[in-house]
Amino acid sequence: MRRQTRCRWGLCRNNAWGRSLAELRRGEKAVVEIVCGKRKALLYSYGIVPGSEVEVLQTFPLYVVRVGQTELGLDTAVCTDIVVSEKNTV
Repeated sequence: MRRQTRCRWGLCRNNAWGRSLAELRRGEKAVVEIVCGKRKALLYSYGIVPGSEVEVLQTFPLYVVRVGQTELGLDTAVCTDIVVSEKNTV
């Protein structure tokens, strides 16, 4: 069974918005652009807000991401509702 990696709300179909968190691989860092879906308020309370940096620590059996000093375990369905862009390294 193939995992859904695109936002169910259609926000990350346009490449200008970036890609979903579920498309990142272990060790990649990104900046949150949009959070959508039913769990938006909960994710905001965990620190996953637009502009925050996330790092993917694990992708299977569930996603483990680091936001600041917090490590969170997220289901794939939740990760598809988080749109991220590549972190700019200047």
